[in-house]
Amino acid sequence: MTDTYSSTSYDIVGIYEKTELKEGAKGLDSYGNIKDIKAVFAPAKMDIGKYEVKLTRIDTNFYNICGTSLYIETKHCNEYATRNDAILNIRSNYGYIRGETIFLKNW
Repeated sequence: MTDTYSSTSYDIVGIYEKTELKEGAKGLDSYGNIKDIKAVFAPAKMDIGKYEVKLTRIDTNFYNICGTSLYIETKHCNEYATRNDAILNIRSNYGYIRGETIFLKNW
């Protein structure tokens, strides 16, 4: 029996690396309010190329590359992924569009 795949593609607009902070860390939100924070996401780069990965949705348009400290930010993506198979096609580390993510669906 042959697997049949369907795919949906979305632009990647950011790549980030997560850094965990010490308990009790504070941060400033965009309204000038102090908030408790657990981690920060700093801009990161990936080598240009295609990667077979598993993605988990953290928030709207924000996904963890499972097994890494890397995250991608997408544009207009509404996939509710939990360790879903995907292809990351990284084309650039600069500009508004960094590449695309393609969610694979096994039918």
